[in-house]
Amino acid sequence: MKSQKPKRRLVHKPPAVKFPGGYVQIINPRHPIKGVWSDVLYLKPKCELPAHIHRQTSSLLICVSGNGEICVDGKRTRLRKGVCAFIPKGSEHFVKAGRTSLLTCLSINEGIIKPGTGTDIRFTKREPASAAGTWPKFITDCAKAAAGFQQKLKRSQRHWNVFTLDI
Repeated sequence: MKSQKPKRRLVHKPPAVKFPGGYVQIINPRHPIKGVWSDVLYLKPKCELPAHIHRQTSSLLICVSGNGEICVDGKRTRLRKGVCAFIPKGSEHFVKAGRTSLLTCLSINEGIIKPGTGTDIRFTKREPASAAGTWPKFITDCAKAAAGFQQKLKRSQRHWNVFTLDI
């Protein structure tokens, strides 16, 4: 009997980069240096992604499920399914989950990260001593996950891919 070749896997599971209170799945890391890419933010109830700035990129944050709040340059907006928030480059912002449900948001990011400038994120609040090193590690882990996932997608030699998310 002739052995069959294994079927090529077309569905990819994006890497999850964890941080205290949640994680990020990087969906489309193909061109994070040249233009548009996206990720999904998951925040556990009562947790937050602390205040930070994207120095070279703008984002559109779309609430997919749950509830919470986003604050962009001091202006607070309640998040619930279907609510979108535009975050211009250089704007200080944070995202906080509500009390009872997981907050899930799709982030579509646009901008050019100049080669040699490292990551685009700069956290603006000092970490408490108990979390020392957490956010620099998160930024490094995101960069590694994006690079690894980009290589995996290149090996698949597909222009369009199907992703499974934890939504």
